[in-house]
Amino acid sequence: MPYLGLEEPPLGHLQASLDNFIPHAQQFGFFLHVSTFRASALLAFQSGHPSRPTPGLLSVVHLLGVHFSQPEAANNQEPSLLSRAVQHVATDLLSSHPNKVIHTLQAEVLLAYYFLRTGMLLEAKYRVGTAVSLTLGAGLHKIRSANITTPSTIGIIHDQPFALPLPQDGLQEAERINGFWTVLMLHKFITVALESPAHVCGALEAPGMQIDTPWPIDMDRFEEGILRPDLQGNSTVRAFLNGYLSDNVHGDSYFALASKAAILFHRAAHLTGQWSPTMTHRDQLAYDAAARSVNVLIESFRANLAPIPRYNATHDPNIRSIILTHALVDAASIKLHWIFAYALSTSKEICLSAARNMVDYGDLNLQDLGYMNPIMGNLWMTACLVFIDEISRTRQLRSSWSEAPVVEDSLLESYRNGLKAMSLFSQESNLMRYQLTKVQEAFEAI
Repeated sequence: MPYLGLEEPPLGHLQASLDNFIPHAQQFGFFLHVSTFRASALLAFQSGHPSRPTPGLLSVVHLLGVHFSQPEAANNQEPSLLSRAVQHVATDLLSSHPNKVIHTLQAEVLLAYYFLRTGMLLEAKYRVGTAVSLTLGAGLHKIRSANITTPSTIGIIHDQPFALPLPQDGLQEAERINGFWTVLMLHKFITVALESPAHVCGALEAPGMQIDTPWPIDMDRFEEGILRPDLQGNSTVRAFLNGYLSDNVHGDSYFALASKAAILFHRAAHLTGQWSPTMTHRDQLAYDAAARSVNVLIESFRANLAPIPRYNATHDPNIRSIILTHALVDAASIKLHWIFAYALSTSKEICLSAARNMVDYGDLNLQDLGYMNPIMGNLWMTACLVFIDEISRTRQLRSSWSEAPVVEDSLLESYRNGLKAMSLFSQESNLMRYQLTKVQEAFEAI
C-alpha cells in the first residue's frame, strides 16, 4: 500500500472506506451522528485537527471500511491498518482534541466488534473492558440524572484531573446517551458469549451501581427534537427490570428496544448461572421467584414488540435492529428455560417456540440485509442447539412414539433454516464460521 507511511489514507481512499462502512455502522456499535461524522471526516484539515474526528477513530473506521470492501486484497491490508488504528487509539486521550473521550470510546467499541467478528475473542474482551472503564469514568451512566451526583473524573492526564466537559449542544448529549447504551449492550453480549454461565455479570451490574441515563434515541430522528430539555433519568435499568416496560420518553425507539432486549438476554443468562441442583430450599425459592419475574417481563416485552416485517423490508434501515431485538428476546427465553427442558414439558415448548421464531423470517431475504451484528451467530447457534437437543430426544423415543418421524421432519426443517442463516453470514466472519462448525459437529454427534 503506497500510503502506509502517510498519516492517513488519501481522501479518495477514506471516502470509499466511509461509503463501505456507513451502511453497516449501526450493527457494529456506531453511536455518533452519521452525517455529521462523515462531513467532519472529509474536511480538508490535517489529521488531529479539532474539527475532524480523532486519528484513532478515523483509523478504525478506515480499517472497517476496508474490511467490508470484500476483495481478497483487503485481507493483506488489514494487519497494517489494524496496527495503525490500535496505536492511534492508545494515544488519542493524550491529545488536546475536544472530542477525544467520546471518539476514543467510539473507536474502542468498533475495535471490540471487529475483534469479535474476526474471532479474536480475548482482544474483543479487552476492548470491551476498556470501553466500560472509560464509560464509567466519564459518568455516562449518570447523564441527566435526577439524583445529585459528583462530577466524574476520568483520570489524571498531564498530572491534572481530567473530567468530561459539558456537551456543547443537544446532538453531543444525544451521542453520549447513545454511547452509554452502546457500551452496555456490547458488555452484555460479550459477557454472555464468552463467560461461563456462573460468571455472567460484570462492572455494569456491580452492587450499588445505578444507571440513571435515559433510554437511547434513534439518531435518524434526532432532528425531530425528541430529546426534551426537561428530560431526566432515574434508575433506568432497575425500573425496567421491576416491570416498567415503557417510560413514554423515547423508551420505545428501535435502539431502546434493542437495549432492553439485551438486558433481558443477559439477565436470563445470569439467572441460569445461579441455579444448581444442590441449592438449598431457601435459595431455590429465591431463584424461582426471580425466574418467574424475569419470565413475566420477557413475555410482556415480547407481546408489545411489533412483528418482524416479512416482505419487502430490506429498504427499512431499522430492519436489522428489529431482527436483533426479537432474537435477543427469544434467546432470553431459551436461556431461562433450557436447563429445565428435560424435566418440564412447558419449558421445552417455550424453548422450541422461541428457537423457531429465531429462524423463521418468512420471505425476507437475509442476504439483502448486509452485515448483521456479530452476536447474531451466538443467538442462531443457541436456536440450532435447541433443535439438535430435541431431535436427539425424539430419536431416543422413536421406538415407542409412532409420530416421531413427522416431529423430526419439522425439527430438521427448523434446524436447516438456522444453519442456512449461519452459513450465509459465516462467509466473511471467522466467529460465525467457528460457531457454524460447532453446530454441525453437535448435529453429527447425535
